Amino acid sequence: MIARSRSKQIQTCYFRAWLRWHSRFFGELYATSYANASFSLATDSITCQHVLLIRRLISAVTKYTNSIVDVVAYSMGSPTSRKAILGGPCVDMAKDLGLPLTQLVHTFVAVAGANYGAKYLCTVPTISACNNVTGLQCHSQFLTDINKGHAYEGSKIFTIYSSEDEIVGYRVCEEDYLASSIAGETQAFEKHLLSHVATMYATVELQHNLTSSDQQEGDKQLMENFADLVFRLKVG
Repeated sequence: MIARSRSKQIQTCYFRAWLRWHSRFFGELYATSYANASFSLATDSITCQHVLLIRRLISAVTKYTNSIVDVVAYSMGSPTSRKAILGGPCVDMAKDLGLPLTQLVHTFVAVAGANYGAKYLCTVPTISACNNVTGLQCHSQFLTDINKGHAYEGSKIFTIYSSEDEIVGYRVCEEDYLASSIAGETQAFEKHLLSHVATMYATVELQHNLTSSDQQEGDKQLMENFADLVFRLKVG
């Protein structure tokens, strides 16, 4: 789970608590922020260093668990995580992150993600997070870079967003793009009458289901195999 601001970190804790009560896979949750939560959007943006932290986390978790991972990214954490997975040259410094990590990610879920920009946030001219290089300004160098590719975020890609998001907005770049969409996404879940933060809280169950459907199917098959074995033993 990738979050940036303090409110997003609270959302991560909320999801963690929800999992504790609803899932036996609670111990398989790894979460982080890519910046100091006290930082202001007025002075911060998506730097190469932030991206590198997320990239290292994904690699570390896959090595520690010896398995592929699911990524749930919130708001500004979505474009940051997408670049971490994409790899390649950074737009703000002479550093190449390396090859894509696509093969390490099974499911990527972007919640209220600013994937094509943040329409309403970027109406404030002094917001550093909306600069034209590493910011969320429409067609910034960073956003142009991550949106050139297609379906590199993982085997399955889902977006969850609200048509009433007051931070990211609904359509951006002269209404050409859905702000939270991702090219090649498996499925999009559009919500209504939810604010930016409410979209994260109100869709926790959906987020969980999207990242556990394959596991549930595997458990079902395991139980069917076990029942078949018991039946054969009884018959034999």
